[in-house]
Amino acid sequence: MKNALHPNGEPLYASKAVEAEVLFVDLDETFLDGTVTSLSDEELLTCPLICETLDLIHQAKAMGIPVVLVTRNNEEGIERFFRTRPQLRDLFDELIACETGGKSDPIKTYMESRRIDPQKALFLDDTLGERDEVKMNAKGVQAFNPDNVRQLNLKRVPVEEAEDVQNTTRGKLLKRFKETPYPEERKQIKIILQSRFHMEAYEINLAA
Repeated sequence: MKNALHPNGEPLYASKAVEAEVLFVDLDETFLDGTVTSLSDEELLTCPLICETLDLIHQAKAMGIPVVLVTRNNEEGIERFFRTRPQLRDLFDELIACETGGKSDPIKTYMESRRIDPQKALFLDDTLGERDEVKMNAKGVQAFNPDNVRQLNLKRVPVEEAEDVQNTTRGKLLKRFKETPYPEERKQIKIILQSRFHMEAYEINLAA
């Protein structure tokens, strides 16, 4: 059965699994303009646009996929929002405030610093123009309207097996510990550094 279409031509839902190394979330129109703060806790979890976004974020968090908030709001505005809805703060692994310019530049910077394949990056935004800007300037990134993701199933990109990590030098392990976006992989690498190289946790954090 073909996907139904939104009036703007975008599919109303996706039915296939999508590999992801990072999930970028913007949602200025819903998360940060006061819409969310006007809802009760119950309404927050049942509002279609927001709850489907939250479902996808929780799906990413459960698989260790970093969730990054990218917004035109300044840091003061973001903090003011989180003081109003503190239960949402822990959903995001990182906050990027880009008060001017498009979202594509900070997204590209994030991916390049962590060596993430753009085709394994998802961008969730409720503004068509911003989705188009990211798709045009951050080639490969998949951009979705949040109300079109109800059947989008994330699939974590496979990482190297533990046996391969065991044969890696301490220097390479520390480099991977610093660069990997996956909390579970960091935990695995830390265990190996502590067991094989007898490093203390603070030494690992300092070296990385």
